[in-house]
Amino acid sequence: MTGVALRFCANLNFMFLEAGSLVDRYRAAKSAGFEGVEGPFPPTDVSLEQFVALQKETGLKQILMNISLGDVPGGQFGCAALPGWETEFLVNLERTVEYAKAVGCRK
Repeated sequence: MTGVALRFCANLNFMFLEAGSLVDRYRAAKSAGFEGVEGPFPPTDVSLEQFVALQKETGLKQILMNISLGDVPGGQFGCAALPGWETEFLVNLERTVEYAKAVGCRK
């Protein structure tokens, strides 16, 4: 087999946390030479317009976007399968899809 060029994207759920905010993590990924990023779910402190501007500023491709996990510090790790959380899940899903579409993310 001949050499295969591998391409990696930065998972901002785990990488560049020391940079602080999501905006700064995007910038750190760009500075480190990444061309694409994955995760995290759309933050409540970054508007859709700011998110689109951030992608344009950095030139990073949003390869994958996660959905909100809920109250992780409180022990919640997702809400899709929790009885009584259907509305929260649908709200999270709609917001995630809106952000993903705005930056051309298909996964």
